[in-house]
Amino acid sequence: MPVNPSIKPSNTDSISAQRYLNEKLSLWQKRLGLEEWTVTVIASQRDGLRAGTLGNIRWDLEKKTAVIKVLDPSNYQTSTDAILRDMEFTVVHELIHLEFCASTRADQASRTDEETAVNHIAEALLQLDRRD
Repeated sequence: MPVNPSIKPSNTDSISAQRYLNEKLSLWQKRLGLEEWTVTVIASQRDGLRAGTLGNIRWDLEKKTAVIKVLDPSNYQTSTDAILRDMEFTVVHELIHLEFCASTRADQASRTDEETAVNHIAEALLQLDRRD
């Protein structure tokens, strides 16, 4: 994603982004058949995420609850459209992890394989969605 230091999202953009995230969360939760989960999405500052990531998900399998953290728009230096697309991708990516959450991870190699599969599935779903 190209960096343009002259573009800095405002607080209003953050509020709009949160509204957008909530709408996309609801949409993708339904599409992925995850309505039985109580999922919350929150914007997080860069230091609240693991280095090199744009988001994460933490879940409680027994309670069927999850929290998705997505990089806050104020941490980007690009256009609002690019920010929203990236944030939607992160939501879809993390929701797909819920589909895999019941499986056990034997080692780092299987974790890497899962991450690659989740990226491919999220990209495919978003490409299909954006053709409409």
